[in-house]
Amino acid sequence: MPSLINLQNISLTHGTKEILRNINWSVARGEHSLLFGPNGSGKTSLLKIINGYEWPNLGGVVEVFGERFGQTHIPTIRQRIGWVSSSLAARIHPALTAREVAMIGIDAAMDTYRVYTDEEMARADSALSRLNATHLAGRLYEQLSQGERQRILVARALVSEPELLILDEPAAGLDPGAREDFLDDLSTLVAGAHAPTIILVSHHLEEIRPFIRHAFVLKDGACIAQGPIGKTLTSEVLARLYDRPCVVTQRNGCFQLSIGPLAHH
Repeated sequence: MPSLINLQNISLTHGTKEILRNINWSVARGEHSLLFGPNGSGKTSLLKIINGYEWPNLGGVVEVFGERFGQTHIPTIRQRIGWVSSSLAARIHPALTAREVAMIGIDAAMDTYRVYTDEEMARADSALSRLNATHLAGRLYEQLSQGERQRILVARALVSEPELLILDEPAAGLDPGAREDFLDDLSTLVAGAHAPTIILVSHHLEEIRPFIRHAFVLKDGACIAQGPIGKTLTSEVLARLYDRPCVVTQRNGCFQLSIGPLAHH
């Protein structure tokens, strides 16, 4: 079975600025992965390439679901990917109910523009149930907490049964309690039947849950480490990532990071 994602020698520039450099990354089906790096490291640009919104203008091969970009219909590929990001959250019509937000995911829309069938409403309710959000179905999106909105946006992505679910910093802006509840719900989702393969994008180690088994670490547009997460998110790798002393500890599958002062030269 081909990899869900196969990137070979990907490089991208914007004008004279180098965004990504010689990226090689493969993600197998069911291999839930972390895309990790600080702001400005190239994470979003890499996601745009996977979704066909950016093109690696210095060459390389992009294959998603075994289909090579440049030889396939990219909009069809996008229909098989769920992508949840903070930029999406701001575009949802605030007067929709949570059920309606989930339903418009069927059309990849930001607002309702047609009447949905009973079967489509049932699909939305099923997606909400998978995120422990059934009780929110009739609530207005604008009245939901940040954590509740994140659940609804993931349900919107799940309603089309994507094979790949990209969560772009989904816990950003959540208070610690809401973050833990949301991440616990993701763990429940992954353990369920027909769960999509997940790519979690983050720059916070405490957001990693045990279902994330692999990591890809970006710094200044280049990969500095990839592989099994326990061998990738090490003190040495993170010290290189942040250019300062780092100590990574792991307990029961959860990571913690302590960062020392910046060395003076």
